[in-house]
Amino acid sequence: MTGREKFEAWYLDHWKAAGGWASGHTLEDIVAMRGDDGEYIGGYITGCWHGFQAALASQQPADDGWIEWKGGECPVAKGSLVDVRYRNGHKLFAIPAGESFNSTSPDAHQVYWDNDDGDLDIIAYRVIESDGGERND
Repeated sequence: MTGREKFEAWYLDHWKAAGGWASGHTLEDIVAMRGDDGEYIGGYITGCWHGFQAALASQQPADDGWIEWKGGECPVAKGSLVDVRYRNGHKLFAIPAGESFNSTSPDAHQVYWDNDDGDLDIIAYRVIESDGGERND
């Protein structure tokens, strides 16, 4: 995924989380905000893009601590609160790792950490709260 693609996904998530403008829009709508020269049309998105580029250039995590996940045993202690990002792009926030909290929805149960190329595989996570049991394997 290119820096611009990461930015566009972040921009859409940012506005959806805020319950604002993007709540009824798609990634294609964000891409359509580019002019013929490839630059964004509009001051706000342009400013966000420049800030995102600066964060990438400074090698600071532009994604607020997300850790890429390739699959395997859950990398944090059971019950630690985590944010998770699934392959299909959906995210859940502050859910207990290794536990099922809703039998009808994806969560942070071990089956989603395994990574079998399914839409509900966890592909990134970040620890919100830990009892010191985070593993580095």
